[in-house]
Amino acid sequence: MSSTLKDLNQQSWDNRLEARAHTYQLRGRFKFAFDRLVLHQPRQWLDIGTGNGFLPRVARASLNGVHIAGTDFAENALAAAADALDEAKLADLDAQGLPFAKESFDFVTCLEVIEHLILPEQALSEMHRVLKPGGHVVITVPNLQFIEYLGQLIRGKMPGPATDVRHMSVFTHRFLS
Repeated sequence: MSSTLKDLNQQSWDNRLEARAHTYQLRGRFKFAFDRLVLHQPRQWLDIGTGNGFLPRVARASLNGVHIAGTDFAENALAAAADALDEAKLADLDAQGLPFAKESFDFVTCLEVIEHLILPEQALSEMHRVLKPGGHVVITVPNLQFIEYLGQLIRGKMPGPATDVRHMSVFTHRFLS
């Protein structure tokens, strides 16, 4: 049976939505983004790849009067996020880009998303397009140079980010800099 990238992501979200309590905590990439959101206090925030809406759900109480828009590729994930968002839109960044006007947001988060895209450069361009002048973007990706992954390579094992069939690209810190 052949699966599309969309099918694989949908299945992944089915599994994650069932294990939500164990998967999501305010640490790592979520804590990194949360701290910057609280620091900058955006009025219009776009969460690309919002998943089940964990970050908007936990951040809203610390953000005064923020309008939160979220996009995702997986319909089931976006449905689970709907109560955490003011605006929820399906978006396939490889196919059509972001469904928002130019300079709509003063803050954009994109956590662990661009490695799933065939055209990550297009997504970066779209983020720039919807960002207001002086706005902020937080992007996270798995770093192939993370010490745990380097240890796996030394032991002859391919690291998770390189073997995940949903990952179209792998990144290092230097590559993104």
